[in-house]
Amino acid sequence: MLCAPSQAAAASAGAAAADAAAAAAGGEAAPADNAAAAVNMTFATLLEELRQKAPNYRSLLDELVIAFHDLALYQLIGRTDLEVFSINRQLLEQYAPVFTPQQIQLYYQIVLEGVQEYQYATDGRSAFEMTLLRLLAFTPEKKNSGAVN
Repeated sequence: MLCAPSQAAAASAGAAAADAAAAAAGGEAAPADNAAAAVNMTFATLLEELRQKAPNYRSLLDELVIAFHDLALYQLIGRTDLEVFSINRQLLEQYAPVFTPQQIQLYYQIVLEGVQEYQYATDGRSAFEMTLLRLLAFTPEKKNSGAVN
């Protein structure tokens, strides 16, 4: 289960990352002309809100790993009545249809790499922010072609 002190921050981070990633991938978040501006504003707002809360950035990364794991599992199983999920049903139902299984797998991998690289960063905030930037920069299509925004 997500731990209570950082659950709200993790949910906020996960939701904002998902919204930003959906917009970057051309999802429902914003019209094409305004998608980049909306992503930048959402991302900037998210970072500012997180900085004000002075979170444990390592815990946020760990909880993002759990969130992407649960989304992948939910997409496969399609049921929330089982006792296998750590995040709440509403988040699963809201974000599972937004992403393809390939996107979730890539984002899960990116966050796992962020957890592994955390120990090498000069500070936790930088490690967390770089991981979020990677979530915004890469899609399965871009990874396969080597392209980045």
